[in-house]
Amino acid sequence: MNQPVSIRRIQRADFSQWKMLWDGYNAFYGRSGPTASPDDISNVTFARFFGTYEPVYALVATHGEQLVGVAHFLLHRSTIDLNPVCYLQDLSTAEQVRGCGAGRALIDEIYRAAKKCGCTKVYWQIHETNLTAIHLYDWVAQKSGFIVYRQPLLTEAWERNGSNIHSLRTGDSEFHWLSSSET
Repeated sequence: MNQPVSIRRIQRADFSQWKMLWDGYNAFYGRSGPTASPDDISNVTFARFFGTYEPVYALVATHGEQLVGVAHFLLHRSTIDLNPVCYLQDLSTAEQVRGCGAGRALIDEIYRAAKKCGCTKVYWQIHETNLTAIHLYDWVAQKSGFIVYRQPLLTEAWERNGSNIHSLRTGDSEFHWLSSSET
């Protein structure tokens, strides 16, 4: 790789290259073929990067005109801090640039963006089998010691109100949020 990798915010024109990286990332984690995420999820995810309502962002690593890496992150409130925190949700680089600094450059730019927004920390999770990423992460962050648990929920509990507004009712509580319908 003769040229250095550059980091920038994602642009709408990046969709096709982003989609290739996104599909590769999902395939790495076993979401391909019969277990692949529907295109609707990818389309809404991409649209969220450009919405003003949701604090979901994407950065890309470029080598010339080619996208060689992508990172998705979001800012959210915390129950243990007055300032927001930043969750690095996805990070992936093209196989041909792994080990060349693209992942590190994406993380460093997320650190800068999160700090500028007043975040007190950036955090993420990684699958225990992704040893290449773990090697990088051991250099750029501290292990928290937490173990992640999750329980899939029935999708029937979520209802669509015929617009971009979604609702969830649980007992006496009702939650609403807005989703993007752009593609």
